[in-house]
Amino acid sequence: MGFLLILQTATIVAVIAIAVQLIRYLRLKRLPVLTGGSVAPGFEEIERVFRSLHEQGLEAGSAFAVYYKGQKVVDLWGGYANYDEADPWLEDTMSLAYSSTKGVVAICIAVAVDRGYLDYDQKVSHYWPEFAQNGKENITVKQLVNHEAGLPVLNRKITTEILKNPEEMNKLLSETTPVWEPGTAHGYHGMTFGWFLSYLIKHVDPKHRTIGQFLQEEIADNFGIDFFIGLPKEEDYRVAKSDVSPWLFFKMMLSAKYRPLGINILFRPNSLISRAIRVLGSFGSENVYQYRSLEIPSANGIGTARGLAKLYAILSNGGEWNGKRLLSNNLVKKFKECNEKSEDKVLCKLNNFCHGMHPHFLITGLPDTYTENLFGHYGHGGQGAFFDEKSHLSFAYITTKLSPYGSGDDGRYQALVKPVLETINKLKNK
Repeated sequence: MGFLLILQTATIVAVIAIAVQLIRYLRLKRLPVLTGGSVAPGFEEIERVFRSLHEQGLEAGSAFAVYYKGQKVVDLWGGYANYDEADPWLEDTMSLAYSSTKGVVAICIAVAVDRGYLDYDQKVSHYWPEFAQNGKENITVKQLVNHEAGLPVLNRKITTEILKNPEEMNKLLSETTPVWEPGTAHGYHGMTFGWFLSYLIKHVDPKHRTIGQFLQEEIADNFGIDFFIGLPKEEDYRVAKSDVSPWLFFKMMLSAKYRPLGINILFRPNSLISRAIRVLGSFGSENVYQYRSLEIPSANGIGTARGLAKLYAILSNGGEWNGKRLLSNNLVKKFKECNEKSEDKVLCKLNNFCHGMHPHFLITGLPDTYTENLFGHYGHGGQGAFFDEKSHLSFAYITTKLSPYGSGDDGRYQALVKPVLETINKLKNK
């Protein structure tokens, strides 16, 4: 009888949720289709695809930007920053990048290595003595950025109070025990990646800044990159509202690729992915400033697609931009050096990492050669930002209408990236 009651309750909740989503979808369909921006000659197909995605109601608000050979060739935005209020997405509207933030963090670490603050092959405990506890004494910087440290979960939850207290955060991170022997496997450090690397930066940076502060002062301000980890209050008005659906994990069940992950998240509370998600305490809704102001370097970077694409454009240009150098070319090439592709202990799928970046997955209908030199990072809901140094190409996509496909297989993302790669291939062959 108890089981039947639970089933009936779940069914009622599901019907209500579906009805709410349907009402919101129909409302979005009634709003005028708004898109703006520009494309360079030869890239018109990307603009057509972008507008089509909005016309079909597949977007609430999104932006897509492409740089090629040091020039911005695509800069598009559309939809609504807040579709409930019918506020249009403007040229300077920003959005949560989710795990695409990790690629930005990886760049910050590379800058620190380039300046001699860090060495990828050195032990983390060499820079951060308190880290050498509970089996972590031999973890290297490279293992930490490549998700090999066995630290996807912490000994206890992080709360807002702990996050705002550097001494408590340092203590919690230092005391955490690996859940597998470091260096023997990899598993996605979904939430912890950014915090461990931020506190590593704090220990080696001469000014003892967090990674958000380091990003802003050493990279964003110097190169005009519109991206933040820890949003200033005066920038909050520009941030779009994310469409946070509680049904994303259930939608994973419809995909054979994502079904094992969805099952672990929903029905196996002791699985690594469930425990990794529960690392977060109560931080409040991601659509409020309280959350946006925090530094969660794995997940809450906020910026424009244009800003992300420009940051990766610097890498695609060998680390230099308009006479200023961000990274040496040797450090840029580190993002092409990946650990062995094998079963990810957290995500339950084949995976690998490249000094904090991902190799790009294949695009349906394109030869493997089109993506073999692309490196960057995907994000929850469909986000993605990548660069190809060989082709001098970079691009970034951000969206507020979140899908369950966050590993490059979001249909909208693929629809936009495919004509970009086709166009670049044609230009190279002229």
